[in-house]
Amino acid sequence: MASWIWYHGDFAIYQAMKQNFDREERGMNWPAYWYTSGWNHNVYFWKEFQFDHAQTFSTIIQGKGYGKLINLEDSQETKFILGSQMTCPAGHFRIEIYVGNLSGLPCAFIEGKEIYSDHSWKASNFLGDDVIAGTSQFFTNSKQNPMHFEYSHKIQNAKRIEIVNGGTLLDFGHDLTAKTMIQFFEQFQTMLLCYGESRTEALDVADAYLKHEIRMHDDPDGSYDESTKTFTTKLRAFRYIYVPDISSLDDIGTIFVNFEFVKFPKIGAFESHDSKLNQIWRVSDRTLRLCSGIFFIDGIKRDRWVWAGDAFQCFYMNRYDFFDKEIVERTVLGLRGELDIKQHLDTIVDYSMYWLISIELYYETFADKTFVEAVYPKMKQLIDFSLEAMDKLGFIHERKGDWIYIDWADFDHEGALCAEQMVLARALKSVIKISKLLNQDAQEYEATYQRLRVNIDKYFWDEGKQAYIDSYESGKRHVTRHANIFAILFDYVDEKRTQTIVKKVLRNPLIATINTPYFKFLGTRGVSQSRELPRCVGYN
Repeated sequence: MASWIWYHGDFAIYQAMKQNFDREERGMNWPAYWYTSGWNHNVYFWKEFQFDHAQTFSTIIQGKGYGKLINLEDSQETKFILGSQMTCPAGHFRIEIYVGNLSGLPCAFIEGKEIYSDHSWKASNFLGDDVIAGTSQFFTNSKQNPMHFEYSHKIQNAKRIEIVNGGTLLDFGHDLTAKTMIQFFEQFQTMLLCYGESRTEALDVADAYLKHEIRMHDDPDGSYDESTKTFTTKLRAFRYIYVPDISSLDDIGTIFVNFEFVKFPKIGAFESHDSKLNQIWRVSDRTLRLCSGIFFIDGIKRDRWVWAGDAFQCFYMNRYDFFDKEIVERTVLGLRGELDIKQHLDTIVDYSMYWLISIELYYETFADKTFVEAVYPKMKQLIDFSLEAMDKLGFIHERKGDWIYIDWADFDHEGALCAEQMVLARALKSVIKISKLLNQDAQEYEATYQRLRVNIDKYFWDEGKQAYIDSYESGKRHVTRHANIFAILFDYVDEKRTQTIVKKVLRNPLIATINTPYFKFLGTRGVSQSRELPRCVGYN
């Protein structure tokens, strides 16, 4: 089957830029506040063929370009116009398709009985080594345009409508990502739509996070179709819509929504005798699916951005729920961007480390060596970029523009932070494993890893507190849970020290608790692992 092809990674980079520019807040558009990696605008695709009889094919592209037919037996070249049928004579030939796209994604669709585009084609950006062409299961039709991702759609009506404070409140049952559609019975009427995750938020007309006063003409966030008398808004996330000052829609029109989603398979399932646990599974499954589209995103309403830390956790959940390989690949590629690295992912140092670990996790999950080989140059550049910020002890520090985050917690940030060194060591371990898998030299990384592990214990383990401290430079000897959880999760401590950490830190009410659901994901695993339950696969 023919597929649209592009330079490997470019589709994800292009779509990630669109995703990270999609945030809306109180009438403002809010692009992500970090360096945005670009995609290649000028590429060519090639493949060699050998036939004993002539073959015909046609090529469609997004952009401008031409084709080239090279006879590998006599080196004769023939350029040809794209869009019409072309004949490749019998013999040994190389077909090259050149595409330039100033404002979008350069890609091609080659269709013929024996000559057709798929992942077996190579791509070049005129720099370095050629790479395997990128493809997607979603783009296998010549009439499609890979610059526009095609979602599944479902029209839904409100599950409940009530009159509140002289206005109409519509409840759609649970959060969703949808376009609001208003079909007027007679003529268009201006109205205000106030959106909310909760009933209270939607009813707060003055301070609603998302609201929209629709206009028939020149509305930047929607459009009106006069032939159907239907107004359609931009995509938003909500459960409730409140229409103030309109206490009855009966004489005006109907409001419904076009729910937009990616239809992932239902592979994982859970059922128990505990009704609450069953409900938790259903809500969790729905939430994960809402946050899973082209990429794993942090949430459907506020940021809508691709954060490496949130995605890293989704990679685990994906294993147990819908086990989709392509969304992991798109998220990995979209986060990392182009080959040259200019800034840590989302500006966060530990998020770059999670990305590196995720390549090992990907291979353990899907056993796809081809993808790992394709992404390895970007993996190597990222770890080398990170190690440039090490001090003489091997500890990583913030540079201008960096953010050592770990979690929203009261860390002692004076000097090197212990939790960050723990994650760096784990990322190095992943780089070493993937390097060896691909028969690449890992000696330098192994030496860096061993020195770092020794120095973490030497400088951050406090024998008196029986715990890892945040900073050895400040003299405060401050203890938080995070580094100690990592020590268990990453298998840095033996059983005796594990139990000591559990007693002195994880079960110690005097140590500040973890308040974010984000890090509780890791914290719960740390406690569970200390009880000798099966370890998290990706960390071993």
